[in-house]
Amino acid sequence: MKRKTIILMLTALLPVAAMAQMKQDVTVDGEKVAKTVQSITFNGADVVFHYSDGSDQSADMDNASIAIANTATAITSATAGAKKETSDAYDLSGRKVKDGSKGVIIRNGKKTAAGK
Repeated sequence: MKRKTIILMLTALLPVAAMAQMKQDVTVDGEKVAKTVQSITFNGADVVFHYSDGSDQSADMDNASIAIANTATAITSATAGAKKETSDAYDLSGRKVKDGSKGVIIRNGKKTAAGK
């Protein structure tokens, strides 16, 4: 059961690994496979590796392994665009109101009391 849990966790990581350009080391029956795993399915006590080239390979779960190493680079900086000012005004219920409306008005994230 523990073996299936580990393989299920790896199955969840495969799409992330593919997007982040992570390195995969796949070993089946002691032989290293030089292909990228796209997805994994299970057939009884066997695991089926589905490779990105369209081929499949089935093996007993005891004789198959996959290791994922992170070789991706991180985002080093991000910049935000200019804050957009709007002339739209809203009441406390979130309804858009016209200029000159009375009560508490929210404009550009700031509450103000308008008219009496």
